[in-house]
Amino acid sequence: MTSVLVTGAGGYIGQRITRRLAEHGVAVRALVRTPVPWPDGVDEMVGDLVLQPDLARAAAVGVDTVVHLAGANEVAAAEDPEGSMAATVLAAERVAASGVSRIIYLSTIHVYGAGLREGAVISEASEAAPIHPYAAARLACEHALARSGVPSLIFRLTNGVGAPSRPEVQRWSLVANELCREGATSGRLTLRTSGVQWRDFVALADVESIVQTLVEPSAFQPGLCNLGSGHSVTVRDLARLIADSFEAHGTPRPALHAPDAPADRPGPYRVDVQHLAGLGVRADTPLRSAIDETVQFCIAHRTALT
Repeated sequence: MTSVLVTGAGGYIGQRITRRLAEHGVAVRALVRTPVPWPDGVDEMVGDLVLQPDLARAAAVGVDTVVHLAGANEVAAAEDPEGSMAATVLAAERVAASGVSRIIYLSTIHVYGAGLREGAVISEASEAAPIHPYAAARLACEHALARSGVPSLIFRLTNGVGAPSRPEVQRWSLVANELCREGATSGRLTLRTSGVQWRDFVALADVESIVQTLVEPSAFQPGLCNLGSGHSVTVRDLARLIADSFEAHGTPRPALHAPDAPADRPGPYRVDVQHLAGLGVRADTPLRSAIDETVQFCIAHRTALT
């Protein structure tokens, strides 16, 4: 039986991936900093990769593959760029030195930074030019894994959309999540900008499925790969899809509040996902399905999210 260690398993994506693996018969060990209520089949280990130098090696005993997610999110990275960079890279280095045979690492599409502009086609060969400290830290982790020599499959993940496993998971700063939460709790959708910026949104259900497939030693292929839908939409269009979903679920359509869109709007960029298809996997769940999942979750947990 395949055995997998998920670091950062208590996070937004980590909880979803861990549960998916366990549900499909994978022996999964969840490394978390705070205990989480897990279904049967999850072996939890509590600790901190930065504060405990020997933790990564102990957690990797008997494991085939590590799915490495641990590291500062974009909120923490913005608050303490230098500290979050050091801690995030150190965690990756310790995972790479743990003795594990292979690593799947979820980086971010935002390592391309300034390259995500009108008309661009973003392939794995595009220049990495991160702007945000979070993206810079993830790129540094990519380099650390490459230096380690451990076979690694690095995914540059676009903008994930999907419900968290529990209301307590604090990823409501993500634009799709925040709009769904706000729509459920206040009946309105608020954009801080005009919303004409383009994003490639990917369903987290696809991310789970892809990781589940590629943790199998027979399917694993080391390398660098964009993980996205290959289609861009504006944040304003995302908000309209969310409003449509609330209406379809029998809830009054939330009113959209946003600054006026400028007359001169930027055109889209496109994330090239041909390499992803070459691995035998695809991220093709419609964006509306991922939104519906999140809207239903927010409606069901309206009181807890208020």
